[in-house]
Amino acid sequence: MSNIDSTRLKEILTYDNESGCFHWRQNRGHRIKIGDVAGCVHHTGYIVISIDKKQYQAHRLVWLYVYGSFPKNNIDHINGCRSDNRISNLRDATQSENCQNLKKSRGLSGF
Repeated sequence: MSNIDSTRLKEILTYDNESGCFHWRQNRGHRIKIGDVAGCVHHTGYIVISIDKKQYQAHRLVWLYVYGSFPKNNIDHINGCRSDNRISNLRDATQSENCQNLKKSRGLSGF
């Protein structure tokens, strides 16, 4: 599934538990400098980070960074905010558990 491991990840990024953000440990060309926030918000609302010419979802990288391996299931953002990648907001969840957080749409009557 992925070719990055936690050792490689920690060589190039640092993770801040308080903000949920990754920062570059290395300069990445002319525009990205050491300490810059890594990644950008994808149109899906998730933060994505390109490493070694491959894109990764930041929440999955957080799990790898903190626990040393990718999650067995999906990553659920507990508060529903797809860009909030604080480890305290993430949980390894089955598809069924992840769907429990979806907002229920209501009809015109409100029910």
